[in-house]
Amino acid sequence: MNPDLLEQPFPNAGPQTRDELTASVVLHRYAAGETVSHQGDRDRLLLVTDGHVGLRRITIDGRCVMGRIATILPLGERETMAEAIALTDATVASWPAELVRTMARSDEGLATDLFDRVLDTLETAIQSLDVLVHQGATVRVARVLLVHGALLFGPDAPLPRRHLPAMVGTSREMTGRVLRTLEREGIVARVGRGLRLLDAKALEEAALMPAA
Repeated sequence: MNPDLLEQPFPNAGPQTRDELTASVVLHRYAAGETVSHQGDRDRLLLVTDGHVGLRRITIDGRCVMGRIATILPLGERETMAEAIALTDATVASWPAELVRTMARSDEGLATDLFDRVLDTLETAIQSLDVLVHQGATVRVARVLLVHGALLFGPDAPLPRRHLPAMVGTSREMTGRVLRTLEREGIVARVGRGLRLLDAKALEEAALMPAA
């Protein structure tokens, strides 16, 4: 593993800690659709070094919701509430959680990095909850398209639009209705398995509309 890959996720970790992480890493390549970790796992720290991995869970009413596109999955003493799925071909680095926790006890920089990641995850969860509770379907779809446009738009987009309902947290039928509305308004177009952005400004305005 290239040690430079650790600079972005662990910017405050000391050089010795990064060397130890590089020496102890296990790399695994996942094909799109493969399960990276199961709900309830608790013994590894995972870092996505290439590709895209989504966290998803099935709600009580049977909906599949993908809370976020993940880059680092800190697994430890608590069981995870979602499974991690490779949305594209992806390379994932892993370490035993207890090993990383031991390093964090002696490296305040690494501990800070891990804490920052937990806060990022919490902030994402709160934002997702706010959108699910307070925003209509059109706003939710538009916001996901804005945030993840690099993954969803264009002929070579990494993610097919079939992932959109889970990312938005709505049914396929509802997401389809919103996309047809956005198409009629000349904002997006469905092309093959993906999407093409036609009017970025109008998409931004749709994402800011008050809930109906």
